[in-house]
Amino acid sequence: MDTFELGVVLSLKDYVSGRLGEIETRWKNVRKSMDETSAS
Repeated sequence: MDTFELGVVLSLKDYVSGRLGEIETRWKNVRKSMDETSAS
């Protein structure tokens, strides 16, 4: 594997983990608002 391929793989990993972090944050917000709705 040359340095270019390594760079592509690393930036893909960064992108994917960033997307996963976004999704996780959204889910936390959704569940928080659902908890508030069911609590009221």
